[in-house]
Amino acid sequence: MTDKYRFIREIISVENSIDLFAADKNQLAAFEKLKHVKDIDGLKKWLNTEVVIDQNGVRVENVIMKIKKYARNLNNSELAEVAGLIQTINEAGLDKALHNEFNGLSELRKTKDDSSIVLFKDGEKWFTFGNDADWLFEKKGWQTAELNVIDKKISWMDINQDGKAVLEKENVIIDTIDNACVNIITNFVDSTNSYFSLSQQTLDFFRNLCKEKNNYLGIDYSFSDDIFNENITYRFMHITPNSIDILTTSGKKTKVVDGNNWNVATADVADFLQRRRHYVIDALTHPEEYIFNKKKMADMAVKEFKSYPKSDGEILILKQDDFYISYGDDAIKIAELTGCYIWQRETKEGKCLPMVILSSTVVDYLEYSSPTKILVKEGVINECVTEILAKESILNKGLRNGSSFDNIFLFKKKNGEYAIRATYDGKELESRNIKSKYAIQYNNISSETEKKLLLKSLIAEDSPELTLQKTLNKGKIKRHI
Repeated sequence: MTDKYRFIREIISVENSIDLFAADKNQLAAFEKLKHVKDIDGLKKWLNTEVVIDQNGVRVENVIMKIKKYARNLNNSELAEVAGLIQTINEAGLDKALHNEFNGLSELRKTKDDSSIVLFKDGEKWFTFGNDADWLFEKKGWQTAELNVIDKKISWMDINQDGKAVLEKENVIIDTIDNACVNIITNFVDSTNSYFSLSQQTLDFFRNLCKEKNNYLGIDYSFSDDIFNENITYRFMHITPNSIDILTTSGKKTKVVDGNNWNVATADVADFLQRRRHYVIDALTHPEEYIFNKKKMADMAVKEFKSYPKSDGEILILKQDDFYISYGDDAIKIAELTGCYIWQRETKEGKCLPMVILSSTVVDYLEYSSPTKILVKEGVINECVTEILAKESILNKGLRNGSSFDNIFLFKKKNGEYAIRATYDGKELESRNIKSKYAIQYNNISSETEKKLLLKSLIAEDSPELTLQKTLNKGKIKRHI
């Protein structure tokens, strides 16, 4: 928002709540003089001479001073515009001036085709209203704000450069108007919904940039959940051309958007991601460079982890920026002990290593209760989470659902496809085909612990036996003794 609009907003704010400081005669007198300014010379004179002081002769930092502060950087053209606005409000009244400005916009809209979306230029962004705003809400899910004009509610939507780019890419017919007069009206728009809409547009812009089907980015967003009285930190964003999810280190996933269905409860997250715009765009537009640099960082981090000597059976954990991290068999053991989520981190060599990201609370728990000795070291590299390229690991399926499977083995069929076979509760199952990438991953793993868990995860994935068991469990009646 420019200083001109801040100046105007303060004037309108005072006009709407004049009774709140009517008892302060000095401020009220100064504001009355401002209301009767008729031209740029009168406004400049008011700015240069009008100072509110208290009974001791000290300058007061109050509403009048705030109004004057925003006028310091205005040029003559902007000052003349403000002076004209003040005169309009003084002569016609605020409601009438607002109504006249809206009617002017409506007349301009009529000059354009009904089949197009008309965007009115407003500084560095645009806005649209009425049926155009409603159409965008229906088609894109972008939140509309409300504008009240003479007891009439009008849909309103601000559009940023990202939103305009999204509409252009999707071949929406757009007309623009650059000469609209909007000195008053934008100050009466519900800013909360407007901010969310702008964030939605930027996130849709991110989705349009996706060159890969799956993109994982570190985001590190924290907030306080007042309902459950806990602090929650989202470490990663999973973005595809169709959806955006945010994930905690424990694997908790919250959907921000799926298609054109938006989770309004994630408005603050959307705003945070919009503020990380340059970081996200850089990662999405240069995926090869981004992934190469993250894998290079992974090589360094894993090399450091393996450099620490430890005895057989000990679990090594490295302290990072504001979290702890562990890899390989140690990560799997920690997940088995705590139920924490396993992530997959890929190195330059193409190896996918199991990884856990831990809070200090989990590390304290492990040090106190683990039957295995816990070795905690200070990491030299000291990564922050945005430097980590991590994806959800299939190994979590084996941890949670693989205990009932035994005698699991992987084999290659005559047609070149890979399959897996196992027994479930003592009964032999029919073989199931698996994706070749998992067979390649299995053959590249040197750890027997990780190999066994991967096989359990593959057999547990979309298992009809588990689906049936979960269905039966849901139907059971629990007895309360």
